[in-house]
Amino acid sequence: MIVAPHSGVPIQSLRRIISRVEAQRQLVLSPHIPDVLAVEHVAPPATCAVPSSRWMFELIEAPPLRKLRDHCGAIGEKSELHRHWRRGVVEALLHISAQCTFLLRAPVSLANVRAADGGERIVLTGLEFGEEFPEIAGRDDAMNESSKTAPDNVRDCTTCSAGVQTTRTADAVEVYDLQAERDAYLVRDAVAIINELLPSTAEEAAAAVAALRGEAGIDLRALPELRSKELRALCNAATGRHLPTLRQLLSHPYFEPLTTSEKLAVEPQYQRWREVGAHRQAASA
Repeated sequence: MIVAPHSGVPIQSLRRIISRVEAQRQLVLSPHIPDVLAVEHVAPPATCAVPSSRWMFELIEAPPLRKLRDHCGAIGEKSELHRHWRRGVVEALLHISAQCTFLLRAPVSLANVRAADGGERIVLTGLEFGEEFPEIAGRDDAMNESSKTAPDNVRDCTTCSAGVQTTRTADAVEVYDLQAERDAYLVRDAVAIINELLPSTAEEAAAAVAALRGEAGIDLRALPELRSKELRALCNAATGRHLPTLRQLLSHPYFEPLTTSEKLAVEPQYQRWREVGAHRQAASA
């Protein structure tokens, strides 16, 4: 294991920290990424000649949505809460696509999503940023070509963190568009997150409707299908070869933003959903 000569920290760990800080800097304008509140320069210890800094980020007190999904149950697809959150998730991933030049070492899942400001703002945390991908000059024109000359920082037969390879031939180097590959993963991650919030059975769907409406005794026959036709079509597209882009998703009516009056229902529904989870935990204790 190779370590830094002064601090003794493994080089791989240092690269991950640097990638995270640089990616955070690129995404500083996104409301879906924790804000950088301050950077404090710390005097180096006696054993280290390199000055260091302490980065202070916005504290998101809400637990990850995966934990809330396990404790509080599913959310109805037609509820204002789910409609607001699914658009927020796609917006957050679009900001990564448009503003960040780093690959992701792991999928973005419900464990990376938190609800801030009383459920009104979706925030992504704990993202594992990897290597920075090389920018391709004339990227729009290069999409129609099968091979391009490799940038200087692309090595022979290199596999990046997303599993994309560059291979050298006798005359040219075939370079995959790493940004397009990453964005394809982000589209699939968005579909997976949206689905994971929804119920998987009719009984769970009835419980979700009752929790958000504050009602009981929901007739199962009156419930719609567990997935709308729009979401089923999106799931089919996510498993195909020709994926929609994140920008195309946001322009679809399924991800239409809430009106001002509809937004007023987001925070009450979020609080009722949290209360259901608290009652369940108290009952099981």
